[in-house]
Amino acid sequence: KKMRDEMNKKRLEIIKYEWSETYIIQGYDSILDAIDEQISSTQAMLSSAYMAGALKKNCTSWASKLTNLSEILEELKKCQKKWIYLQPLFASEDIKLTLKRETDQFADVDNKWRQQMESLNSDSLAVSLQEKERIKEDFIRANEDLDAILRSLADFLESKRKKFPRFYFISDDDLLKILSSGKKQPLAVQTYLNKCFEGIKSFEVVGVNQEIVSVFSPEKEKVELIRPLGLLEGDRKGNIEIWLKDLERIVVDTLRGMIKRAVKDCEVSSREKWIASWPGQIAQVVDQIFWTRNVESCLRGSKLKDLIAYDEK
Repeated sequence: KKMRDEMNKKRLEIIKYEWSETYIIQGYDSILDAIDEQISSTQAMLSSAYMAGALKKNCTSWASKLTNLSEILEELKKCQKKWIYLQPLFASEDIKLTLKRETDQFADVDNKWRQQMESLNSDSLAVSLQEKERIKEDFIRANEDLDAILRSLADFLESKRKKFPRFYFISDDDLLKILSSGKKQPLAVQTYLNKCFEGIKSFEVVGVNQEIVSVFSPEKEKVELIRPLGLLEGDRKGNIEIWLKDLERIVVDTLRGMIKRAVKDCEVSSREKWIASWPGQIAQVVDQIFWTRNVESCLRGSKLKDLIAYDEK
């Protein structure tokens, strides 16, 4: 009786969840620990040789109720964790359009969650959970649906990463933000650009057609692209993974052309003027080209003195 009276007073801590106009449960562990403690005590009493008759029947019934309550809370806890993760994602219109079936699935779970939280906010007694019809079954099903949504979401992200492998450098959360915000606002991608391209911090977009004409390094060095990249042309429109792949290709072509010109310039210009004329990355690559060329020349001619002199130079 003492344990029953104590548990009947336990309340769930229901708090408002940010801007979602619904509630979540805070402090699952404390209530679950209290339930586990009572289950252990009840099982210890049931193992006693003196436990019999009505007392044993009542004790067995109470242990069953506690176990059921614990299972309900565990399902709620799992559901809440996944709901919190998915809720802001499916608030995005772009995600809704991309994952229509999953959006409908999540809407069903979301409605169920909000209804139960409204009910719990009115009556937060933990034991009252057992009085709600099919609550455990409903949340077992909700968790299965949320798991299916998470798998679909993982498959969706994997398809994007296969089209643009540099997305593997980015976390799922960041990638979803890129895909949802960048679809309508390509400039929003710049926040995460350095995670895809170590040497690119941002890019310059001009015109109504939103053409990328140059890129900037983290050190703010500017490299003008060999040809502009229109973000609204053909398949690129709304498909970030496609235009980022095209940007990668154009940057490679641009740097390759700059390296060729820098090699020729290095042969006719003073070193001080030449270094000041080219971006740092280009200067480093070309410097290595000439170093390798001169070292190979010294080695082929077995001119150790020339090699030592070049190294000192």
